Amino acid sequence: MAKVKDAIEEWVKGLKDYQCFPSEFRIVFPRECDGCGEAISKLRKSMSQQFGGTTEWDGDGCWIDPKGKEICEPVKVLMSAHNCAKLEEAKKIGEAIVEATKIANQEAVFISAGNKFYILPKEGLIPKEKE
Repeated sequence: MAKVKDAIEEWVKGLKDYQCFPSEFRIVFPRECDGCGEAISKLRKSMSQQFGGTTEWDGDGCWIDPKGKEICEPVKVLMSAHNCAKLEEAKKIGEAIVEATKIANQEAVFISAGNKFYILPKEGLIPKEKE
């Protein structure tokens, strides 16, 4: 299994000068945590600048933790419909995802583009600080 930290880079590497999203690009991000409001604003701004706008809705994100307990939290889904994105636009979205994850101190972020999706853990996105 490829390192998840390389998932955004893998997506970007697959681009030539642009990427076409025949349906949509989505980010699912927690909305009730310290820094989540600021992080969502940064994602919204980046997606709007690169893709021309977002459509958003609130939902719940649920998963099973390592102890087998169901965990659910409120999330914001940000979606942009866009035909094609230039390589530089895709890189800016990737940078915004890393920054938002850091601001909100999130365990992971879900993104999807076209018919592919990634669950990106922060360990792969944000280098650990040296002690």
